[in-house]
This record gives sequence, C-alpha cells and structure tokens, in this order.
Amino acid sequence: MLKKDFFSAIENLLKAGFQPRFYTVNSGRIGLITFTDKNGTKQVEQVYSCTSLAANTFGKRFTTWLEEIFQKHNEKKVADSGIEVGSRVWDKMMYTVRTISEIRAGGVLVLDNGAQRTLDEVQKTAPEANQVEPKEISSLKELLNASKNLEPTSPELIAALNEAQSTAIKR
Repeated sequence: MLKKDFFSAIENLLKAGFQPRFYTVNSGRIGLITFTDKNGTKQVEQVYSCTSLAANTFGKRFTTWLEEIFQKHNEKKVADSGIEVGSRVWDKMMYTVRTISEIRAGGVLVLDNGAQRTLDEVQKTAPEANQVEPKEISSLKELLNASKNLEPTSPELIAALNEAQSTAIKR
C-alpha cells in the first residue's frame, strides 16, 4: 500500500469518528488496521503482506506513518477547538480549572501546573469574551465605594452595582 493511500484511508476513518489501530501479525509479515464500526462490529483491513526479511522495515514504516497521521489529526482538532495559549480549560483528570501554558506538537496541551493533556481530557470553559479582567473588577469596586459616599444614594443603584460586581467576580 502506498503512503498516500494509507494516509487517505486512515484520515477517512478518523473523520468518520473511528479510532483505527495498527497491528502486525505473523512476526510482522502482515500489517492490519482494526477499528470498531458504529454497530459495534470489529473491522479488520489488511494493509500489507511481505516476506520475513522485509517485515521489520514494513512494520516500522507503517507505525511511523500512523503516528504522523494521528499527530496531524490531533493538531487540527486543537486548532479547530479554538483553544490557544492562555485559554482557561476544565481539567477532567484533576477536576479543576487550569490555564493552557503551551501547545506542543501532536496537539498536546501543557497546563499551568505542568500536566500534559489531550483535547479529550480538557473542556473549554466560558468564552474568552466573557472573562473579566482584574482591572475591571477594581473599577467596579471603586465605583461602588464612590457611590456609597454620595448623598443621597439610591438603594437600587447600590444593589445594581453590587450585583454587577458579584457577576464580574464569578466570571
């Protein structure tokens, strides 16, 4: 099987939502791709058959190609998700909110605590546009304090400012 045919076959499986795996059998002389279809049936596709002299070369070649395809696929998934350095995400492994400090090759996300996660192990939090900067919170506090010193102050105004401040802090 040619490289472009192998890439095309694996990419089509990934786009369809399948998780293909590459296996060798018979001391590496036969290369197989397996995946489970939507009905739960395990599908097996033979990608090569060779002599015992070429088995090691073929096995390494197809394993390298598969890793390259997975790396590109994961990088595309991260790019399409909108997650970038500085994004806040929910770490499903540690049940806490973290900041992305680095995105490495293969779509590996490095969190602010140094942990490495895949896109499936994190969930993007609220949209970045809704994030409130600390300077906005301090401005709200200053406005609230200034309004308390004014005579007469409307209780409705103070309640509205308090609510705006608490909403900003929650974000």
